[in-house]
Amino acid sequence: MDNDKLKDAVLKAVNLTFMDMALVDTMYHESCETDVVEFSHILHIGFKAPADGSMILFLPTACKRMIVENVYGSDWAELSADEIDDCLLELLSVLAGNFLTMYCGKETMYNMSFPEILFDESEVSGRAEQTEFCFDAEDVLFKVAIALKD
Repeated sequence: MDNDKLKDAVLKAVNLTFMDMALVDTMYHESCETDVVEFSHILHIGFKAPADGSMILFLPTACKRMIVENVYGSDWAELSADEIDDCLLELLSVLAGNFLTMYCGKETMYNMSFPEILFDESEVSGRAEQTEFCFDAEDVLFKVAIALKD
């Protein structure tokens, strides 16, 4: 696994996905270990080809709200829980697809699982192999974790 290539693909995928889907500016935040990212649930997706691994998105409620309100053009309180979940899961699917495209190339076909909402990190296998990246989304920190198997 090429760590520079991984970081570059994650940074580009996050910036592209958040801007294109939710009109949210993101910026890489280097101090992932020292800053605490508050979250309630985690968004998880696995992929088998062309790379074997997974992606987890740790979003604080403020970040979820910003994304969902921008996508729907409606206030958070006016949306159903299903609409909110569907929006965030779709964002994760697009993010994972953008990451795989940038990491493995545009002509590569990939195979991903359905995205899912989990309540705890312990529900995800392979946590030891994950690389975490922190981002600032308009003054709200969030985290993306990637696990890739060689």
